[in-house]
Amino acid sequence: MSERTPPPATAPVREHPGRFRASRFKANLWRKAIPHLFGAHRDDKPLPRPAIFPPRGRGWGISHYNVVIPELPAPHLFLGCTTMQGASGFQCHDNDFAVRDSPRKTATLALGTAASTHESFTTYSIPLECELAPDGSVLRWGADLLITGLYPEFRLHSRRPGFALDLDIVATGEHSNYARSYLYTHLGMLARYTGMITQDGEITPIAGLCSLEYATGRTPHVLRDRPLPLKLPIDFFTWHVINLDADTQLQFVQMSAQGGYEVVSSAWLREAGKGSTRYGGVDFKVLTYQADPQVAPDGRETYLPETFQALIPGAHGRQLFELTATLDTQVHYGLGRGYLGGYHYQGTRSGKPIAGRGYIEFIEASATQSERYRYVGL
Repeated sequence: MSERTPPPATAPVREHPGRFRASRFKANLWRKAIPHLFGAHRDDKPLPRPAIFPPRGRGWGISHYNVVIPELPAPHLFLGCTTMQGASGFQCHDNDFAVRDSPRKTATLALGTAASTHESFTTYSIPLECELAPDGSVLRWGADLLITGLYPEFRLHSRRPGFALDLDIVATGEHSNYARSYLYTHLGMLARYTGMITQDGEITPIAGLCSLEYATGRTPHVLRDRPLPLKLPIDFFTWHVINLDADTQLQFVQMSAQGGYEVVSSAWLREAGKGSTRYGGVDFKVLTYQADPQVAPDGRETYLPETFQALIPGAHGRQLFELTATLDTQVHYGLGRGYLGGYHYQGTRSGKPIAGRGYIEFIEASATQSERYRYVGL
């Protein structure tokens, strides 16, 4: 147990008046220039044609696959299955301690549920331990995870000590563009799954909505395949997935740079057969922290939220969602330098009460825990 005290969940504060001009420049740089450079929120872009999701390409330094199930029967409650091939150069993502051979030759996997007991974070040498077909039709990480198929149908199999996962996944046709540019592509597909989880011989049949996510990008590691001494100072990231009903899924994200400068703050509401709609201005706030920090494999400590709030505005200034949540499951390290887990939420959707379960990814990689909340009020 650490002797450090959890950071206070402080409210945003305004920068010193003498720093107003510099703060405004930095705020505009992070909120406008950087998202534009990475092609954030290109809602008009269709899926790639052909709809393949390759792990490698000319000039690429990173790729990412993510399968998220935000609500499962007890005792599992959620599933997180996320991989990274290569390195991003972002402060919040790069696990330099886990590099095998070189950053571009390293893959990582974080996989677990609320009940899984195996080691959730694993690293691999891509040349020696992975099979990554150029069209993404066969993706294998050691003997731990295998994803096969081409859009819209996929199969996922995982075998870990005491744990097995078998899923058939079919995309519904709805997708969201989190970013689409020459430098970076990150998109997510709404999908349905059926399958089973086997934990210590006990089988749990599962079915419902999931999220399939894919990203790839050009990074400085293409020029120098070594850990970067200086990284892009994006140090806070949180990502959430909630199934509202059998056809509807909510996702939201908040990302900020050192000093609390907002980079991305958006939500996507996706309904099978009806498309995806993006909303801006998401306000995520930690209300209380857990008493003890989580300790990463490299010894780094992170205090995770115990309770938090998310406000998502809709049209005409009205609140579309007001959510209050409690992180109530074990968490797994390996989403970049952060954690994934599950929570119970309650709140309102357009003023009507809702409640259920959600999935969280949370990375806090700043030098001080309070930096995340130092938003610049302009």
